[in-house]
Amino acid sequence: MDRSSNAVARWSHDWSWHRAVLVKKFRASASILAAWSRGDIDAAVSMYLKLDTLETPAMKEGKEWHKRWENEINKTGCMPKIFGGRKLNKPYYTELKIVVQLAPWLELVGVLDLVELEVLRDWKSGVTVASAHTNSKQHKVYQVLVKMAMQQHPELKLSKPEVFEYHTFNQHNKKPGMARIFLTEKSLKAGVDYIVSEASEMKSYMEDNKLA
Repeated sequence: MDRSSNAVARWSHDWSWHRAVLVKKFRASASILAAWSRGDIDAAVSMYLKLDTLETPAMKEGKEWHKRWENEINKTGCMPKIFGGRKLNKPYYTELKIVVQLAPWLELVGVLDLVELEVLRDWKSGVTVASAHTNSKQHKVYQVLVKMAMQQHPELKLSKPEVFEYHTFNQHNKKPGMARIFLTEKSLKAGVDYIVSEASEMKSYMEDNKLA
């Protein structure tokens, strides 16, 4: 994959203080890895270093919908009405942030919109249909995240993830959608391979270019 970018020229002059606070351990997330995997180095490095990025109206609206659904679940104990309103089984978690260690050099972090026993769910707003999201690696990354959290964070009492659901809401035509993926040992291995490969490549790139 061609990693040529203007990232080095754009940021090198600012990096001295970032290098002072960055640790050698690399912290990956589904969003960072997705940006890196598609060759968008600027976006990946910006997210990694938490640099200010332009928030589009769509991004802002997406955050508002997420917060609205989180509040509805916490108030009712049910799925958001737009997604069926079914009563949730306990224990369930909304906007659950998890950090796990995959290797001495590698951490993985993620925020799951809804965890209900063995089912992981992610909310998406916008015009992209639910089935299109199944082509991403997000469900595999989150499968790895929860699987490792079962070992490293037993206090959460998480179940083995078996199903991932992408729930979409097109706010323009008010239509919801859903795509379900069954999580297997094969998808778990693929997730680990993807995370380690992309994170290792990005970490090396940043070190080689004195970005970390």
